[in-house]
Amino acid sequence: MYTAWIDVETTGVDPVKNGILSIALILENYRSEIMLEKVWFMKPFTTDQVDPMALTISGITLEQIETFQDPYDVYKELLQILGRYVNKFVKTDKMMFAGFNAHFDNQFIRSWFNKMGDKYFGSWFFATTLDVRTLVALCMMSDKSLTMLPNQQLGTLC
Repeated sequence: MYTAWIDVETTGVDPVKNGILSIALILENYRSEIMLEKVWFMKPFTTDQVDPMALTISGITLEQIETFQDPYDVYKELLQILGRYVNKFVKTDKMMFAGFNAHFDNQFIRSWFNKMGDKYFGSWFFATTLDVRTLVALCMMSDKSLTMLPNQQLGTLC
């Protein structure tokens, strides 16, 4: 089984109304060996709303967005990569979707697939996600010193 560590930068917090600006992917095999690392920067769809606060948080400007790849090109490349590691027609051959606050990223990627006209996101990934935040919460239950951290952001937790 492969684990796809995925992080997205978005134009807001609503996966239906907002879009994806970047996708970072690290693909690991079952021995935790990195098979692939890739980052895409892409234009949102013309129908995606862009929240100025999201751009402030990501540090991406409207001028930069104009230089980004077309989302359809990124989509095609991503499917080629996924197809190297998963047979989407075999129900038990899926990747684990993983990340920090993975549910957020998962919902954006799933919505992005839908915007592409592709309803088969689940052909590539298991329905469950592996979320580092949840794992930290489990650690906090047994190690109370973790509750003294100033925040629960990724950089702090690392």
